[in-house]
Amino acid sequence: MYGKNHRMSDATGFRTQQSTETTPFREKKAPIPRREKREILSSAGQDVVGRRIKVWWPDDRAWYSGTVTKFVRRSRKHVIEYDDGEVETVVLHKERVKFIVPRPKDLSSY
Repeated sequence: MYGKNHRMSDATGFRTQQSTETTPFREKKAPIPRREKREILSSAGQDVVGRRIKVWWPDDRAWYSGTVTKFVRRSRKHVIEYDDGEVETVVLHKERVKFIVPRPKDLSSY
C-alpha cells in the first residue's frame, strides 16, 4: 500500500521506518502441462460423472459452473447441466475446464 520505505509512526508517536525484509513465499506447485491434462480428461469417461466443474466460454469470456451428468461411451462425450439450466454435450478434453472441489463439511457441530 505505501511501499517498502514508507515512514510511519509507531504507538509511541516516534517515526519509524518500515522493515524492508521480504517474507518467504510459499513455493507454487508446477502446473500440469496442457497436453497431460487433455490425456487425463480424455481417459476420464464415466469417472467424472457427478462432478462439479467450471467450463470456460471464450465468447462470453466467463466461467460457467455445472455438473457432469452423463457420459456417452460411443461418442466419448460428456453431458453438462449448467447451473442456469443450460444443457450441453461436449468432448471434455477439448474444453477448458476446472473441477470444483467441494468445501469440507462444518465439523464444529460435532
